[in-house]
Amino acid sequence: MWGVAEDHSSNPIKIGLEKLKRRGGKFVTVNPVRTGYSAIADEWLPIKPGMDGLLAMSMVHVLLKHEQFDYEFLVRYTNASWLVVQTPGQVGDGLFLRDENDQPLIWDIDKEAFKNGMDGDIAPALFGEYVAPDGRRVKTVMSMMAERYLDERYAPRMSRWNAVCRLNPSRGLRWKWRTSRSRKRSSCRSNGPTCGAASTTRWWAARWRCTRCVALPRIRTASIPVAQFT
Repeated sequence: MWGVAEDHSSNPIKIGLEKLKRRGGKFVTVNPVRTGYSAIADEWLPIKPGMDGLLAMSMVHVLLKHEQFDYEFLVRYTNASWLVVQTPGQVGDGLFLRDENDQPLIWDIDKEAFKNGMDGDIAPALFGEYVAPDGRRVKTVMSMMAERYLDERYAPRMSRWNAVCRLNPSRGLRWKWRTSRSRKRSSCRSNGPTCGAASTTRWWAARWRCTRCVALPRIRTASIPVAQFT
């Protein structure tokens, strides 16, 4: 279970989880906090807020690297075999290659020709780079995905410290807010819109922020690295 809110109508989910666990199934949850559904999980993955995209891309990296994906499923139910135009700086770059009837084209392995990707009697190439009849270079969606996500920056060993919280039995989650030695009462001086609150504050990033808005800068900061992976 990934990113499921805890404040919605959840009776069907509770019933389903009960049946799953009674039948011996393993329940894994991805959530920053271990509350609600995560409290009964067999395995809890404490994701950092805003880093779920990096974790998902790391999983894609592993699936591609070890070829743990279903070729037939991708060909039949997705656009993984469709051809994408590769003409940087020109009109049409990044768009699907289409025929005169606006149908997406694929490269048929058996017939060694461009064919309508919506037809049933085809054998599409999942990986490959070709030259279209009009001279433009094209490659399959799956090839583009592999080129990007097989990069080592998406490897689990590179992203695990950024995406997943590290547990410390004595101190709990290391990314939790560090509180000052003594709590003080002072007006909030956050980077964002000042709420003007004069309440108990916590020390973070060399500034005082009230307990009501202290989480906002952290979430915004944690979300910045995700932009470069989307």
